[in-house]
Amino acid sequence: MRVHIKVKLLLLVLPGMLLARQIDNKVGTAGFQFLKLGVGSREVALGGANTAMPESPTALYWNPAGICLDNKKSATFFIDRWIASINHNYIGFKTPVTSNDFVGASINFITMDDMEETTILQPQGTGRKFTASDLAFTATYGRKITDRFSAAVSVKYINETIWDLVSDGWAFDMGLVYNYKKFHVGMSFNNFGLDKKISGDQLQIEYQIFPDYKTDEVVLEVVPKDIRLPTSFRFGAGYDVLKIKYHKLAIMGSVNYFNDLGQNSSAGLEYKFMENYILRGGYQFDREGFDWSLGAGVRFYILNTTFEFGYSVLNLQDFGILSQTGLTVAL
Repeated sequence: MRVHIKVKLLLLVLPGMLLARQIDNKVGTAGFQFLKLGVGSREVALGGANTAMPESPTALYWNPAGICLDNKKSATFFIDRWIASINHNYIGFKTPVTSNDFVGASINFITMDDMEETTILQPQGTGRKFTASDLAFTATYGRKITDRFSAAVSVKYINETIWDLVSDGWAFDMGLVYNYKKFHVGMSFNNFGLDKKISGDQLQIEYQIFPDYKTDEVVLEVVPKDIRLPTSFRFGAGYDVLKIKYHKLAIMGSVNYFNDLGQNSSAGLEYKFMENYILRGGYQFDREGFDWSLGAGVRFYILNTTFEFGYSVLNLQDFGILSQTGLTVAL
């Protein structure tokens, strides 16, 4: 039985490792950077090490197979005040449709304050203002294949806008989770899709070809290079070190590959007392600008509804400590 399990896990891991090697050769070529900002106060506190132990509905972002790990209807609201007046928010929902089939949906979006336009000729500003925003809407289907193994696939619409310049299109995620007693294994493939084009009026420029003569201006159109998605592969493992009546302690780790960052890794630790009071910590290795993170959570109950409030802090080496809050409601 143990040999059979190892063979299955090896077959799951090998394609991802081969893909990771291919991704690692394309460092610095991706756009849509907002898709790499972590969501969920729990997950941020764990340093993103939760690939093998995702909890829905934030699992739709990290590892969509996590929506199959419990039979509850649940919703998550996450607020992240990012740097430079950037507002990052996430709303997710998941529900079982049968005992083995699950669906979920989420919206991950970024807004920011208006910015003033400046040009070479008017470095102090033109008097016009513009803004930028990012959006990803995800729909997920997951299935519990056995009592230990679950899989899920997501389709997402992504949109990135700066002034009237827009780049949008479709992408796909896939996730797998395997649980065996106290041991957990998970992997996810994120943001797969074709390169996205940029469109908008700002790409058209009126230009005087012969400025010394009275000729009409011509309209030139800039043709920017297509934007590559921030494709990633995550492989993680977790272990329940302690699991008794009032105390639970789990350790977890994840190895991650991004097509513009190469390889990095993370580790996390989560302690629960009576399932109601939670402490978390994590660390990200080999990722420039990131290192430690901490967080806590409190669960309380009203009638048949569970509420969990989470808080996390993330140390950005060059920008100081940022805080995030989240609320999960489960029925």
